Amino acid sequence: MGILGLRPGNIAYHDDVKYEIVQAVDMKDIVVKDVNTGKQKVVPISQLRSSLDNTSLLPIKQSLKAIEEKNWDRAKKKLEIIRPLLKKTRTKREVIERAKEFKLHPTTLYKWIAPYEATGLLSSLLDSFELRGGPGKHRLDGTADTIIDDVIKQMFLNEDRLSLKSICSEIKKRCRNAKVSVPNRKTVASRIDELAKKKVIEKRYGKRVADQQFGERPGEFPDGKYPLDVIQIDHMKVNIIVVDDEWRLSLGERPWLTIAIDVYSRVIYGFYLSFDHPSFFTVGQCLANGILHKESFLRSVGVEGEWNVWGRPRIVHADNAREFRGEGIKRSLDEYQIGLVWRPVKKPRYGAHIERLCGTLKRAIEELPGTTFANPKDKGDYDSEGKAAMTISELEQWMTTHIIGRYHNEPHSGIGRSPACQYEFGIFGDEYNVGTGLPDMVEDEERLRINFLPFEERTVQNYGISIEGIHYYSDVLRDWIRAEENGKARRFFVHYDPRDMSKIYFYDPTLNEFFEIPYKHLYHPKVTLWEIREAKRQLKKKEIEEYDEDMIFNVIEKLNAIKTKAQEKTKEVRKKNTVKKFHQKKMKDAAANKSKQTLTDNGSAPKDTRAEQDKISSIDALFANVKPFAGTKTLSLKDE
Repeated sequence: MGILGLRPGNIAYHDDVKYEIVQAVDMKDIVVKDVNTGKQKVVPISQLRSSLDNTSLLPIKQSLKAIEEKNWDRAKKKLEIIRPLLKKTRTKREVIERAKEFKLHPTTLYKWIAPYEATGLLSSLLDSFELRGGPGKHRLDGTADTIIDDVIKQMFLNEDRLSLKSICSEIKKRCRNAKVSVPNRKTVASRIDELAKKKVIEKRYGKRVADQQFGERPGEFPDGKYPLDVIQIDHMKVNIIVVDDEWRLSLGERPWLTIAIDVYSRVIYGFYLSFDHPSFFTVGQCLANGILHKESFLRSVGVEGEWNVWGRPRIVHADNAREFRGEGIKRSLDEYQIGLVWRPVKKPRYGAHIERLCGTLKRAIEELPGTTFANPKDKGDYDSEGKAAMTISELEQWMTTHIIGRYHNEPHSGIGRSPACQYEFGIFGDEYNVGTGLPDMVEDEERLRINFLPFEERTVQNYGISIEGIHYYSDVLRDWIRAEENGKARRFFVHYDPRDMSKIYFYDPTLNEFFEIPYKHLYHPKVTLWEIREAKRQLKKKEIEEYDEDMIFNVIEKLNAIKTKAQEKTKEVRKKNTVKKFHQKKMKDAAANKSKQTLTDNGSAPKDTRAEQDKISSIDALFANVKPFAGTKTLSLKDE
């Protein structure tokens, strides 16, 4: 399974029955027609599949990072050759003419077209077995796009005005150095014409008029002509202190949020909330959340509602942080034909949409208990830690509810309607405008998630594979023990999920498939990458340089035991303090009521007031020796 196109006329399967897609009802359901009986029915989009069994057409399930650059580039060139033929109205004559243009046999093009149309994945065009544009959009790799603009500005938009041949030669050289597809002469000429016209208008009428005429508005990213045309992605530290799941004690730490917005509609494309600092992993989790259907995600966070945003964006627009510049994230995006463009340095207007969204979320979060406020003046003497009440899971649930229940449905000043309405308008259009139609659907969720996981290169030894000092083994590794390549130990690509280090994903280069490899010693508990690293830090603090995985897991166990004991003591102290103040209040209330009743009856103070005060003092004395656990803040009844 690869990519399923949801356009009318395409074939899809539901409950093992072959259907032809007729028309989308909304973002959730679609009308299909049984190809045998002709009967129509409405089915959930998420339940459709591209085929019953298309394993012969599937691209190999290989690690994208293990593919040689030259093979990857050849796959890109194949895609550029067959791109004009990827349409339902394709004729045999068009295929023959295209083949003749590139000195290929028509059968070769058909061999390339079949797997690509079946999967929609670039890896289906690799020897071993761009971008989705819109009207007037460039279909180049994001890096090639940037190179073209830069060369034209340096060599044409100046007094020298070098020839088209010289410009094409320079672009070709730079693209090869950057290892991206080289654009043809016609593409470069078209871009020169476009930029030259803009330059003339800018000189005559000013930059503002030129920006408006050519799609750039001051203060906004100059793109977003339809849904999923461009998404912007960024990180922010959330202004709220959260509590732990078990004892609900303040963690004294703020989570990180990686979030993406669709520039055209302003709907939130996806997000990932955690304590992890921005990295390849957090970016990958955010993008996976955006690309895939969100039904399972909504169930996992316990939110009822609809978040009908999914599919591959044409461009991911990000800042220049290192988590976006690694080859790993670029390969993952290439596989799904998603371009990556970096924000120009010192041009904040190119990130205006995502920054405005972050500001909106910060203001909403300031209404929650435990907020730290964006402005210190607003915080005043507010006790953020003392008021903290939400776990990170509850914050994730709140954020999801806020997005689909409020943000998506409130009018947005930048577009004049709600983001949800704008998104659906862009998809379905109206009587005067043609919509883009439903986006393609990625079917193989597991494959996508693995592609967006962090990875390492490792050798296979007798004990298996080692990651962070933990050993993993399976019989799958047997043939690769001490394997060599060109006289050196052969290294293999291994993907892992930092949230669950009890297994890794090993890519077998012969079988072209990922395999799940568990702990070598299965009795070890499931742990996170951060627990492993904390244990190693503790060992280093004790100046223990040589240690094995048993010692690592022993330290993790001890750290967890200390944490549990501290939490239990803290809970006990909190409970005793609460009981003490509760009883004090009850006794005082009782004494006050009795005093009031006596005054009412006799007109004088009650004789047993001193006795009641003595009782209160004795209770104070009883709890006087209760000391809170070291390092724990004693909270008041008001805080409770």
